[in-house]
Amino acid sequence: MAKNNQKETNSNVQQAIDKIATDVHESLTPEREQRRIFGQTLQLLANGCPVPPDDIAIRFQVPPDRVISTLRGFGAEFDKDGNIVGVGLTLIPTPHIYKIDSRKLYAWCAADTLSLPVILKQNAEIESPDPFTGEKIHISVTPDRVEKVEPKTAVVSWVKSVDPTNIRGSFCHYVHFFSSPKTASKWIAEHPDQTFYRANDVYKAVKDILLNKYLDIIPSSEMCC
Repeated sequence: MAKNNQKETNSNVQQAIDKIATDVHESLTPEREQRRIFGQTLQLLANGCPVPPDDIAIRFQVPPDRVISTLRGFGAEFDKDGNIVGVGLTLIPTPHIYKIDSRKLYAWCAADTLSLPVILKQNAEIESPDPFTGEKIHISVTPDRVEKVEPKTAVVSWVKSVDPTNIRGSFCHYVHFFSSPKTASKWIAEHPDQTFYRANDVYKAVKDILLNKYLDIIPSSEMCC
């Protein structure tokens, strides 16, 4: 009986992972050059400083305008001098705190915090409040796995479809950590076009997407920093 229950649990988990991966992959299909620009920008933002578009343009030998238009397509944030300050990973405070070493950065949504360790190949500490209760969710993530989730019942709300012309507005604004399925269900009751998954399942799904479909988002070591 125990083995059957474990098989059923594993099957349910895999189904959740496959569903998340399908939803994202079907909604978001950036071209290779766009993916590479996006990934390299994240790598530079992780240093904790604004990124001049010219730095990205020189690395990929493309016009700065192409870099800017590509990142605007992802909803990027710019400072008054035209430097990039956010695109998934951001220097502008949000509820989703993302810590790398001694640097305190932020992310646009819960899914970003779980995908960034894979892209950046760095361990991270995540802190984010449950929108309903205010309870802080703490997660430790490496490029390979989720090492700690507190509380263990934490889940992530998920949007069933994404508008590729408004990624932040149609996706990021609705993808949060919740301390338990109970509080997530209250959120879903007010946002019926959404669902939720275990935090670890979301991590596995975004990792699968990145490593099997969008590997070129992850900058090679010679391109970093």
